[in-house]
Amino acid sequence: MLADTGAIASLVSVNVLKRIGKSTEQLKPYNGSLDSVSGHAIRVHRVIDLPIRLGSLEKMLSFVVVDRLHVDAILGTDILTAFRAVMDLEERTMILKETRETLTLGTTRVEESYDASIASTTRLLPGHQALVVSYVRGAVASDSVVLVEGVPGADECLRVARSLCTVHNGQVIVEVLNASAEEIEIREGVLVASDAVNDGKDETSAILSSVADRNVPINATENTELKPALAGTSENVFGTSENDFEVDFSKSSLSTEQRVLFENVLMVFVDMFVETSMRPGRTDLLEFSIDTGTSLPIKPQPYRKVKRWKQR
Repeated sequence: MLADTGAIASLVSVNVLKRIGKSTEQLKPYNGSLDSVSGHAIRVHRVIDLPIRLGSLEKMLSFVVVDRLHVDAILGTDILTAFRAVMDLEERTMILKETRETLTLGTTRVEESYDASIASTTRLLPGHQALVVSYVRGAVASDSVVLVEGVPGADECLRVARSLCTVHNGQVIVEVLNASAEEIEIREGVLVASDAVNDGKDETSAILSSVADRNVPINATENTELKPALAGTSENVFGTSENDFEVDFSKSSLSTEQRVLFENVLMVFVDMFVETSMRPGRTDLLEFSIDTGTSLPIKPQPYRKVKRWKQR
């Protein structure tokens, strides 16, 4: 659990509800919108009331249920205000005014952190994002799991998604986003992210499983009107199901956890892949346009083809 004085709402991971047996409870609607520190929109399920205890004080308070969270729960200013909690950062303590209890905050640990610089020059259009290969500055063991996040004091136009990544030959993958209204260029060798080595295997597995449990992309929005119409379209209409789609990992260097994660994410887009002309997938949903410049499209008068042309 994380106490965040900069969070306007308290969050709880959907996986926590599964562990405590509340995944089937009816949730209350949430009308607001939440953004992460990297600028990405947080996919909100709904709101649930959960009992929370700080010291000897217990209250029933509301949490916003989110799809992806790097910790079990985040206590925002709403819950900290409800408990009348006061933070003492110098002493690393939390004081509850109602009971005058003093709670210890956090645990002291040494964290290995390294900088990562982009491997090649990249251009980003306004609002676009990209996955870029970056070199880790320092000696990091291969196959180490690192937490990739933005560098403090970096350009605000360039946002970095907070994610887990495995180091391979001194390289990591960093997701960057252009948050400005102009095209930006990231030159080769520029510092783009910091990598903190994560030694907690249990925590890493929990984060990976939370990502693998997702049934829709993070940035996808739920449309209740289209849901009944699209139900079962992957298998019934297009003839493509998850069971028909197999991923060949025979020549892959991915670990078991990475293979499971990749396969689950790939299955979300299974009906976007064209296998044969009889099963075109969902390619009809892709938008496209043809730029004819200053010339208008040619619209010839329809006419019948001669029979001998049809035979050819």
